[in-house]
Amino acid sequence: MPSRKHERLDTTSFQVGAPYTRAEIAKLGKVAPLDNTREWTGIVEFENCVVLFPTLDKTDLPPEHRYRDVFEGDQFIWDSQNRNTQDSPVMVRNLSQGTPVLLFCRLRTKESGRQVPFVYVGRVQADRAIGQNPVSVLFTVLDHQQTPNNKLAELYNWRPSGGRKVHPLEMPDDKSAPRSGQGRMMDSRKRQVVDAWAMLKARQHYEALGYVLEDTSKARPFDYAASKNGEQRRLEVKGLTGGLGPVIVTVGEVQSAKDANIRTDLVIIHDIELMEISAGVFQGQGLRRLISHNNPVAMRFLICSSPVQQFRLYV
Repeated sequence: MPSRKHERLDTTSFQVGAPYTRAEIAKLGKVAPLDNTREWTGIVEFENCVVLFPTLDKTDLPPEHRYRDVFEGDQFIWDSQNRNTQDSPVMVRNLSQGTPVLLFCRLRTKESGRQVPFVYVGRVQADRAIGQNPVSVLFTVLDHQQTPNNKLAELYNWRPSGGRKVHPLEMPDDKSAPRSGQGRMMDSRKRQVVDAWAMLKARQHYEALGYVLEDTSKARPFDYAASKNGEQRRLEVKGLTGGLGPVIVTVGEVQSAKDANIRTDLVIIHDIELMEISAGVFQGQGLRRLISHNNPVAMRFLICSSPVQQFRLYV
């Protein structure tokens, strides 16, 4: 198949939400006609841009080709082909943000025995990537439509049957700056589920030890008041989607832990996973370890040494 790297694709005629066959894309883009209908698959490089051609529903493909491609709000999670690494020339272009990346997408390959055209989703920009062979990329859809037409809405809302495990690229990260737009809204939903799952697992752990718990998370600077045979203690619960590492502790939480009359446990639930059971609806799963730190001295030391309202406590 001939290389397209020395051709310039004219992108001015493509309309977001409109369907195009590969032949129509070549004609409107003012490049040489395709030699055959399967010439453009996966990634096509032009001098002035890179074009992605993913198909979302891959149930009819072998397992090794069922790449995880899905929209979430104004983001698109995409897996490269297995042969690519982050150092592959085409992936360098995809990730550099120096080359425009265009996304043409379709739900499935065929309907009623006929090839399905691709819908022009618009420009996308790589935010971050992980992995090799394949490379997983989190794109922001720069031309995301708040009121999409039916074709775009079908792509935006598609989910594999039975739900899907949320990709690590999509997991909310307390330690990075909040994103804007729908990405931030989605992260907020996920964070609520992560926190609720951590609260549930902490409750189950302490109740199994014989404690009676009162949920104080909405009214007090600690999450649970726990009692057992006259013993009183407070629980501050933190949920992490990654491994055990830094957590955010507020001034109010540390001041509560400084109360010498009652013990405070800092309970850290980590390696929490999320399942998306339908578009934008998540549930927690997984629990590798539960760590309970009941020494507030370290918390006192850190809060006294920092004038900021929030800080990171490393455990």
